[in-house]
Formats: sequence, C-alpha cells, structure tokens
Amino acid sequence: MNKNNDMTNAVNDSDAGAFNVEGNPLDTGRLWPIDQAALISGVTTRTLRYYDETGLVKPAETSAGGKRWYDWVSLVRLQFVILLRDAGLSIADIAAIAQPGEHNVRQAISARMNELRHDIETIEHKLQVLHNLSDLCDADGNIEQISQLANNPALAGLLIDSAI
Repeated sequence: MNKNNDMTNAVNDSDAGAFNVEGNPLDTGRLWPIDQAALISGVTTRTLRYYDETGLVKPAETSAGGKRWYDWVSLVRLQFVILLRDAGLSIADIAAIAQPGEHNVRQAISARMNELRHDIETIEHKLQVLHNLSDLCDADGNIEQISQLANNPALAGLLIDSAI
C-alpha cells in the first residue's frame, strides 16, 4: 500500500468514528438496525421504539427476536416526523398529518404557524407589561405604590393602567 492510500484510510477512519455509523446512510437498498437508524437520524433508540409503538414510524422489518430494522423509506418518514416534532406539533397532530393523503400538510403547517404567531403576540404583551412594571421600580427595585394600593383604589387603577 502506498503512502497516499494510508493517508486516505486514516482520514476515513477518523471521520467514521464521529458517529460510528456502519455503511452509507444514503444507501437506499439496505436495512439498518435500530441503533444505527437512531445514530443516522439523531434520535434515541427509545424514541424509535416509541414511534413504532404509536405507529408514527414503523420499522421495515422486525426479526423473530424483536430486533427492529429500518429501511430508507422509514428513515425519510422519521425525518419528516422529527421536523414536525421540532415545529412543536403534538404526537397526535403528527400522527394525523403523517397519514398519506388523509390530511393537508400545508393546512396543518399554516395552523401551527398561526398558533406560534399568537404565542409570540402573547409573549410580546407579557414582555411589555414587565417592562412597564420595571419602569415603575425605584432605585432599590421596589414599587412604592404597591404598599399604598390597599388604601387607595384610585392609585391602584393608575398602576394597572400604566402596566397595560
């Protein structure tokens, strides 16, 4: 073996150790055991088992001993499920969306985007209220008016109005 081959093998060996995935993950004709499928996908084997039990992502094959094997199609489906999960959809919503031809994915995504926009508006309002309350604090970090609220309903109304 020449020196160039030794260098190539050394680079490949060091790169392969990063994930210890056996074979090419882009090989669409092979099966990967659950541990390799988990490494390829960036999830845990526990997650894969849960997705199998809930029907979200079924392995291509299950051996007589119960070992799960995943093919290219199941890995692609898994990535779709992971994207939906990362977008904040519940398992029930993902299960409904992931059924081919049964749901409009664009509508589900649009609905989730609207929910997130509403959440952002709610959070922005809360931040504004906290900012306004912070502006009422004195140098010691206290709001002097709070101690006076019990005896002065008009002052309480002003404080509430200024916080909103």
